[in-house]
Amino acid sequence: MLHEKSFSDSVTFLNIWRIVGRSSVKVGISVVKHLVEMCSCYTTPANVTNYVLSMAQTAHFDFWGTWFGKIENSLFYCPITLAILRGNLDQMILFLRYGFQQIKDRIATYNLCFMNSEQAIYSWLRKPLEERKTERKAIIAETILTMVHICTVQNTARRESAAKCLRLLWSAVPTPYVTQREVEEEIQQLFQNQPTEGLLCSFPYRDESRFLRMAYLYGSILPEAPASGVQIRSLQHLSRCAIRSALSKAWNLPQGIDHLPLPYSLKESIQLKTDIG
Repeated sequence: MLHEKSFSDSVTFLNIWRIVGRSSVKVGISVVKHLVEMCSCYTTPANVTNYVLSMAQTAHFDFWGTWFGKIENSLFYCPITLAILRGNLDQMILFLRYGFQQIKDRIATYNLCFMNSEQAIYSWLRKPLEERKTERKAIIAETILTMVHICTVQNTARRESAAKCLRLLWSAVPTPYVTQREVEEEIQQLFQNQPTEGLLCSFPYRDESRFLRMAYLYGSILPEAPASGVQIRSLQHLSRCAIRSALSKAWNLPQGIDHLPLPYSLKESIQLKTDIG
């Protein structure tokens, strides 16, 4: 409603939010969840999301608790993860434009998307995400989980959009790429150590060789990722991530990029424009 009235006073925007939040904790949580879902929804206009983000940023108010990935309440959804799983490239671009990160406890987001499908596979893959005893194993499991979802999306346009979202996420994080070999080994471990009878009943691939096609698909989505051997990201990429992080923490992303004493091509790279295909 504020967006429709061209409301642009960030201070009043913040005061309204604080009044809503003080009225009831449950009301505040409900509103935040609605905003996250709305701004990650496939049909929500990007200009509405951009308005909400710009108002919050101008007020220096992390009202989602997700701007810097600090949220710990599992009732909340991760906007970045939700955009990937819903194949919403426009929203993904906007979230990354403002420096959003994936929240650490994003299991609620996967619970939402896998609520009625791939239950057997999800019960196996969610364990590393919940425990996070080994961060690398959790990242690999999450990669496979994302690929399972992409493979089961029937709408071609949304499937391709989800793949682009995954690529874009990797362009914005300093984490070493998950390799195709890591995906293959994790899948092979599934067939070796898990009772596979009934495990794959909800997935289109029934045998190991066909299931491994997900690893090849992952390699085609991220051809720049090494096939094997975990490698640190390039110095240029790590520098880009560091600059984006510093600007985001100063509430100056993306507008601060234009004021950097850098060539235009590097500014385009920091804005991730060179990674949006």
